Amino acid sequence: MAVKIPEDIDFETAALFESFGVALHAVDEANIRPGDVVVVLGCGPIGLYIQQLAKLSGASKVIGVEVSKYRLELAMKIGVADELIDASSTDPVKQILKITNGRGANVVIEASGSVIAIKILL
Repeated sequence: MAVKIPEDIDFETAALFESFGVALHAVDEANIRPGDVVVVLGCGPIGLYIQQLAKLSGASKVIGVEVSKYRLELAMKIGVADELIDASSTDPVKQILKITNGRGANVVIEASGSVIAIKILL
């Protein structure tokens, strides 16, 4: 689908709409409820949007999981996630269980496209 960009919106701003729309759809489909613990696998642009939208949806705790040091640092600067897990140096499942006192997550959203992340979901 092609949509004409309004004259008053620059290309850099318009480029954000697609990734935000993907994140919004993911959060809507996940049906996050107030008090839920939400894990987001991936801290790229879509993953960061999902973290923000999960908080706005009432999640009590948002946990970001990422392997890229750069993306982890960026996620830390943005500061939306309550916890960030470096999956390159620790077992994310064990860490999630530790953070949640053995409860785990109510919702897990895969936003990395990584085969390893998909295996975590299974």
